[in-house]
Amino acid sequence: MSRAEGNWTVTQGETLIFTEDTINPGGHYSTTTGHYTIPINGTYHFDIHLQSALGQVHAVCKLVVDGSWYFKSHTYQSDGSHPSSHAAAIADLNVGQEVWVENDGQTSILPRQYPPTSELFTWFTGYLLFADD
Repeated sequence: MSRAEGNWTVTQGETLIFTEDTINPGGHYSTTTGHYTIPINGTYHFDIHLQSALGQVHAVCKLVVDGSWYFKSHTYQSDGSHPSSHAAAIADLNVGQEVWVENDGQTSILPRQYPPTSELFTWFTGYLLFADD
């Protein structure tokens, strides 16, 4: 699982780079590029949760595999609260393929609740379900 520290603004199409690894066995997620490189052929599960800053109306993200979007999640809230978007997917992937999260709209992201709490609002995780035989 990877998450980010502090608030940041991302533009449409920008990769969300989660700079803090909480669990990253093998180091296959890069905190520099925001890409996860598939280490083993198999079936993977991915989760994305994105929360926008107070007053934003959209929370939009997509999972990208080798430059093509695999799935997209969009939330719209007009009540002035923090819109959040969550999506999960399962994908058959091969060694060397890269997976990452992109913002699909202009928004200000809220990765964590205000310090000192450690409640996560924006995160990305993925893991191998089944290796190919």
